[in-house]
Amino acid sequence: MLEVEVKIAGTPENIAKLTKTAKFIKEVINDDIYFDTKDYKFTTKTIWLRTRNGRWELKWPATKQENYLSATSAQYFEFEDHDEILERLKLPKEHPIEQTLQKNGFEEFAHIITTRKKYKDGEFNIDVDCLDYDYEMIEIELTSDDNADAQILENKIWEYLKSKGINTNKKMIMGKVITYLYRYKKDHYQKLIEAGVIKQ
Repeated sequence: MLEVEVKIAGTPENIAKLTKTAKFIKEVINDDIYFDTKDYKFTTKTIWLRTRNGRWELKWPATKQENYLSATSAQYFEFEDHDEILERLKLPKEHPIEQTLQKNGFEEFAHIITTRKKYKDGEFNIDVDCLDYDYEMIEIELTSDDNADAQILENKIWEYLKSKGINTNKKMIMGKVITYLYRYKKDHYQKLIEAGVIKQ
């Protein structure tokens, strides 16, 4: 599945504009634990492996990302099947997946709990996130099959935001993991700078 999302500030004004005509779906708690090797082999390539409420997920970049902070959207293929995850990571398809990852040097680098209010407005998914380290943001997302044009989906999101009176000059805010690393894991954040994932 292709997932394209735009992250904007979770201000009361932005929340009000986006939820005014949207349908409230539900509130959920997401308990996310992120993993990488000690040398940050995957996050330095904007590849994100996590468990969400105990379920494994891999977010694989749909396009080559030169600079995370100047990106106008986040574009990823998402995998949940354990064999697909291991294949992407070039690891043997041995189960349970937890043991395979541990044997190959994966360890936890971030644990983030998010209170998320989910809304739907036509084809747009709107997530209003309040993170456990005092950070609030909104994600506007479109999903499609793997063969969809990610740029078309991104343009639709920006047009949608414009129609709601939100003008961000097509600039995203930092996502929750990058912000977490900036605040609490400076060494890891520095490695992302050195790899060109983040340019200051």
